[in-house]
Amino acid sequence: MPRKSDLPFGSEFSPSNVDLKTVLEFAKQHGGDWKKFEAAVHDRFFSPKSFPKTSEYNRRKRANNTKLGLQAYQIIDDDARLTPFGEELYEFRNNEPALYEALARHILLNLHGAALVQTILDIQSSGEKVDLVKLRQWMEDRGVHFPRGGKHPSMMRLWLEKAGVFLGRWRVDEERLKQLTGPIGAYAVPLRRKRKADVSLEVRRLMRLPMRRIVEAVDSDDKTIRRLALEAFAIRLMKINRLHCEGTGLLGKEGDNDEVDLVFESTRPVFSRWYVHCRKAPRLQLDELAKRCGFGHSLKSSVIVIISAGAIDSRARQYADALMKDTNLCFVMIDRNDMQRISSKASAFPAVLSREARRARVFKSTAFAGVPSLGAGR
Repeated sequence: MPRKSDLPFGSEFSPSNVDLKTVLEFAKQHGGDWKKFEAAVHDRFFSPKSFPKTSEYNRRKRANNTKLGLQAYQIIDDDARLTPFGEELYEFRNNEPALYEALARHILLNLHGAALVQTILDIQSSGEKVDLVKLRQWMEDRGVHFPRGGKHPSMMRLWLEKAGVFLGRWRVDEERLKQLTGPIGAYAVPLRRKRKADVSLEVRRLMRLPMRRIVEAVDSDDKTIRRLALEAFAIRLMKINRLHCEGTGLLGKEGDNDEVDLVFESTRPVFSRWYVHCRKAPRLQLDELAKRCGFGHSLKSSVIVIISAGAIDSRARQYADALMKDTNLCFVMIDRNDMQRISSKASAFPAVLSREARRARVFKSTAFAGVPSLGAGR
């Protein structure tokens, strides 16, 4: 059975096809008789005069799809009656800015619109171009599904554009977004103290939140929430770098709720494996890093990423530098300050990676010493 879409079905319900005020008035007039409602939509928006080359069957189908879209957006019920939210929109029908603002806020807070916008921002921060195929892949990683070939995000974008959230295509007005949503409220995640080898539903739900909210959750009083937030933060970061999560919670003990270990892989342009250790502690010490290096080596990792929600001891950094000098390992060290930067702006993560890459290059450049054929060209 095909999986149900988490994003609302839009199809003909878009500002390109219908006028929101008019369909609200049709629902108020014909609510309780969906056939009359569909007939009114057909006659007003999909008549033979408007679509002379379209068959009557398809014109009726488009009217039906409009009704289904209004249902998916929770504006009308099965009988075309206005829902409580639909009644709220109806009250704004003569105030176009307020009407579109109310619909946009509903989309953002109740229909996974905030997750859609955040995903678009993350794709753009990674330097990639937004398209429906990429959106589907990235949103799946956040636990938000829409069908292959579906235009659900495009319809949502058109309605959000009417409220100023988008400035044409996929360009987001972040200030306008904040005006509409305010601080997105505290999340409610049904927690289970169960370790899984894949990305759990709880983590996927956290991944839908803005980075700022995820980092805030790392400081939660609840140990389980802290671990889930660390995992969500790591997966979001690695996704920006186009890495695929192969396993989570692989190495820690059942009670270690303030740490999580993950493995990511990429085949672009060649195969690489990244071992990621996330830890919530005031300071990551040398002995802990040494232990994680052993795990990373046993996993045949090419990169070890340390994410510390506290500080990283200078001796631990020196140890990582020595390993980069003497082995083929690379380290990415992310501390509390980096997490705060990334939570404010996801595009800060590529800058952190570049900083760590430059550090690795400094220590690995010593490999050229004593090799004239390589050193001469430097």
